Amino acid sequence: MNVVDTASGSNKVYVLNEICKTYLNNEPDEALKFAQQALSLAESIGDSSGIASSHNNIGLYYKNKGILDKALTSYMLSAEIQERNSLDLKLA
Repeated sequence: MNVVDTASGSNKVYVLNEICKTYLNNEPDEALKFAQQALSLAESIGDSSGIASSHNNIGLYYKNKGILDKALTSYMLSAEIQERNSLDLKLA
């Protein structure tokens, strides 16, 4: 068993987003899969912080791929969620 299998709820969202970050530069398509998994779980459990982090990581993926319009959309979603929920997360 690995940490993704044993984590649950917001902790699992956090772990998935952290794994995403480790893959961003070397295996970006894998990174996107982890960010999307984190986003899906975060949305299903109402984890605003996790949703914002996931959108930010997806934005990083698109920025690294040079798809800047999608990157900006993801960053803006993250920023809106952070502002709406008074979250203090770091943006990309």
